[in-house]
Amino acid sequence: MQVATDTWRPLQRHERIQALDVIRGFALLGIFLMNVEWFNRPIAELGSGVQAGLTGLDFAAAWFIHTFVSSKFWPMFSLLFGMGFAVMLQRAQQKGSPFVATYARRTAALAAFGLLHGVLVWPGDILFAYAITAAALLLTLFGKPRHWLMLLVPFAVLAAIPATRSAGGVIAILVFSALVAVYLRDERLIEGWPRIALALLVLAMLLVLGGVVAWVMASVDNGAPFIVGGGLLGMLAWLAKRYREPVETRPLRAGVAIYLLPTFMMLAGGLFMMFGPQSLETRAGTGQPAEATVSVANKEAPAASPQRAPTAEDKDKAKQRQERVKRRAERKAEAAEETRVMSGGTYAEAVRLRAKHYLGDLGDNAGLAVIALGLFLLGGWFIQSGMMVQPQRHLPAFRKLAMTGMIAGGALSIASSLIALRPQERAVDAPPDAAWQLANGLHMMGGLPLMLGYVACLVLALQTRAGQRLLGWLAPAGRMALTNYLTQSVIASAVFYGYGLGLWGMPRAQQALFVFVVFGLQVLFSHWWLARFRYGPLEWLWRWATYGQRPVLRLSTF
Repeated sequence: MQVATDTWRPLQRHERIQALDVIRGFALLGIFLMNVEWFNRPIAELGSGVQAGLTGLDFAAAWFIHTFVSSKFWPMFSLLFGMGFAVMLQRAQQKGSPFVATYARRTAALAAFGLLHGVLVWPGDILFAYAITAAALLLTLFGKPRHWLMLLVPFAVLAAIPATRSAGGVIAILVFSALVAVYLRDERLIEGWPRIALALLVLAMLLVLGGVVAWVMASVDNGAPFIVGGGLLGMLAWLAKRYREPVETRPLRAGVAIYLLPTFMMLAGGLFMMFGPQSLETRAGTGQPAEATVSVANKEAPAASPQRAPTAEDKDKAKQRQERVKRRAERKAEAAEETRVMSGGTYAEAVRLRAKHYLGDLGDNAGLAVIALGLFLLGGWFIQSGMMVQPQRHLPAFRKLAMTGMIAGGALSIASSLIALRPQERAVDAPPDAAWQLANGLHMMGGLPLMLGYVACLVLALQTRAGQRLLGWLAPAGRMALTNYLTQSVIASAVFYGYGLGLWGMPRAQQALFVFVVFGLQVLFSHWWLARFRYGPLEWLWRWATYGQRPVLRLSTF
């Protein structure tokens, strides 16, 4: 049955913002370039950087994708998700239609897509994390205290049960979304201070105090993370007090701050490991005291140190080293098992392995959801400010964003790669060191400006006739983003996994070629399909679940 035109219904073709569809299509290509590696390499190695031992074109392809694609395109998808949220919200407000219940159904359907994708096809799914983030965004913008309480109590009970301990990640999201909601929506002041600023300031003082106590009672290594974290929260408290007005810019400021906070923490950790009191003792992985390291460098025999009884600090460090060794061994074993099953196992074995790891790690989506929440808010601001709705009115801002984003983001990303890839020695069982931690921080920090630079360049290109003709080809693929994203996983799993063609371990340069071929076919198919139907197949199902009525699929002219 066709939905009446005066009710809230799925967006029609003439109502769409073409720039969003083009950027979605571009993001699909980048996501596939990033994901294809993890159909040929165990996901247990995720985060270990460029695979060791690559040379020639394979190394060049891996380096380029790691530097200019990785950590740039999932944020782009997150930004687009926030833009889509804002578009739906504006349309609901204009029509006076209920929004929260409708979007909650949309979020539940996305979570179902994500669970099926993660268990049945590929455990690198991001849709479920987006569903968690979308639910957190609804709470942030519309939740009342009783809503948080109704959710906190059951998840706290689940977190106390060993079998469902990962539910603690949801608690972290709930608490974080409450803090963001106070910043965005609370106008009450206490002695001239916003309540969120005071809350952050108190938390910062507690962390610093705890760090000092840990420093005195144990060691500087134990206290430094608390002190650094407290310092960063103190800075956020000042920013929350200083930059509250105008209200319209709060989502922008909150989004950038949320993304950069963990980045600064990673950078601080790398700098502390590099220049902290224990840095010389662990230089080059020797584990020797600083005096011994200097002596070896001077080609002299190290002086024998007097024997002494191990202190509590020594025992604590030894225990931490043992735990790190144990975790590396477990991770290496997981990678070996995943390689065995995915390269030569049956589909049933693959589903069992995916279910074990994907469902067991759902709580780990909390960290990703926190960052994605900031990007959702940032995307919503792009719509609310009018920048993406009427980009021709904001061309100077887009030019500035393109220049600063490409230069700053590119420089940070290249610097990260130069640090991380210095001797091509990274592997699953390689211990993290100061340089690696610093490189990860720079990599993440460069992701946001470079991603925004890409978006700005696309928007500027679309203001020209040549850009519209060329980039317009991406729009149909972007309109079918959900279908194309899941289809990429189905095709890749059928080609690379053992229960398919078994081409696991395809060289990195060939992987990139494979991506361009498959994506080109997807673009052609999207053009063919949308010339006959209003929505992609899965987009149609998603809209049906969202609006509670079956949308018309076929075009009337077909």
